[in-house]
Amino acid sequence: MNVQELWEELHASPELSMHEVHTMEILEDYIRNETDLELYVENGWLYAAHEEPDADKTIVIRAEMDAIPKPGGGVFHGCGHDGHAAMAAGTAAALKGRKVGKNVIFLFQPGEEIGAGAAICLPLFDRYKVDMILACHNLPGYELGSFVYTENTFACASEGLKMSFTGRQSHAAYPEDGLNPAGCAAKTISELLQIAASLESTKGCRLTIVNVQVGNPDFGINPGFGSVSVTIRAENDGILKDLEHKVLQIAESSADQDGLGFTYNIKDPFHATVNDAELAERLSAAGKTAACSWIHEEAPVVRWSEDFGLFSDKAKAFYWGIGSGTNQPGLHTEQYVFPEDLLEKGIRIWLEMIRIA
Repeated sequence: MNVQELWEELHASPELSMHEVHTMEILEDYIRNETDLELYVENGWLYAAHEEPDADKTIVIRAEMDAIPKPGGGVFHGCGHDGHAAMAAGTAAALKGRKVGKNVIFLFQPGEEIGAGAAICLPLFDRYKVDMILACHNLPGYELGSFVYTENTFACASEGLKMSFTGRQSHAAYPEDGLNPAGCAAKTISELLQIAASLESTKGCRLTIVNVQVGNPDFGINPGFGSVSVTIRAENDGILKDLEHKVLQIAESSADQDGLGFTYNIKDPFHATVNDAELAERLSAAGKTAACSWIHEEAPVVRWSEDFGLFSDKAKAFYWGIGSGTNQPGLHTEQYVFPEDLLEKGIRIWLEMIRIA
């Protein structure tokens, strides 16, 4: 099976985060049949290791496996993780019979889309002394096959905040007997929209209101509960926490003014994906050699988030982008498909990066 056929199989078998059962089977078969690497199948994830007895350096190349829900129902590879996994596996196959002077581990991770997968792969770092961990993502809007990098934040930190207000329910005919949180939710939203507008001039920070609820559509009930949910994102973890504090302060103050109970929950937290500057400077040379063009970006490169940031606590990290075409539909849109032409380009970049690492 060649790498194009591998990608076709992965593309035809999308599975949601933390349910990548058949995806793992496809990758297992490919690695067993097309590489000479040692394969390790774990509970929900796997890795393949190219090890050399005299190697003094260990590199991990991480690829994601999960797909996303399709609008209107179903599942599809709307982020290109099928392509990322195929490129990594194809690179593993290209190492067959070769000595590269270092250990290279190919980590296939589940659950990136929900931020749950990186954490379960952390035992890898107890088994190996990892010198660096690397990953890439395809980027619509950039020339097909171009190499995109930065020495600082590649992808933003983000988290969801659900802020809940508790009042007192009553009959809709006697609203004075209850305590309706609608006014509090409205005040909170008004202030949050002002913050959102103030962030539009910054490259990485954003605040998006994603859900508002007050009671249920029951016309006989004056509701006693409500919530406002937002997504916040920032260039680094520290700025994110400052923004989180500001948002919660506004919501809690509004609740206090109206005599309401207030609680909150943090959902889908993602650390910022921050590159090691020295590693980025050195490994970006692979892009100059193997890519069709080489693009240095100011940080952050993208505002979306990646759970790859968790790995940077364990080893030096470098995350880069490969252009998937200036006319390519955006990630997570129904029209998106990973460009098959990127497979060989991505493998060439990975091999050059392994050489110079």
